[in-house]
Amino acid sequence: MGAGRSRLYGNTKGAAGKISNAALKHANVGTFIRTPEGLRIKSGGHGQDNIEKLKKLGIEYNIVKTFPNGVRLGNIPTHRIRFKQKGTGQAWFPKEWTENDIRRAGEHVASLKGNQISKDGEEISGFWKGVRVGVIRRNGRIQTVYPCYDQSKKGER
Repeated sequence: MGAGRSRLYGNTKGAAGKISNAALKHANVGTFIRTPEGLRIKSGGHGQDNIEKLKKLGIEYNIVKTFPNGVRLGNIPTHRIRFKQKGTGQAWFPKEWTENDIRRAGEHVASLKGNQISKDGEEISGFWKGVRVGVIRRNGRIQTVYPCYDQSKKGER
């Protein structure tokens, strides 16, 4: 989550409450890197488009848990981040969510009154269509949007 060392999607332009196309692609499809073994996911990839790309590339993934709201938790054994290689380290939005749903969810959460002022890299969260959504900003701009691992309903936390 968030900007990589290259800051590729960290320096994208756009209003502070809007998500850039590059950051949206990171959140939805993910950022992939080439290794001697082939392509592997580096970060992001929380949409159904990520799962479709993993299938197309023949990259193994496992869905371990699905919440009643459709959020899925699982893992990608070849993920660059160890935490996401086993168990429930990777989270995906509900299968029916489109890229536009992810955009609207991130922009909605970022615009919530309690979330408008946040420190760089600090996770903010809120609900969109019954899903607890996390957002991280860097330099005042949305860097990534993802479903939170904790999908308890409002007031249950």
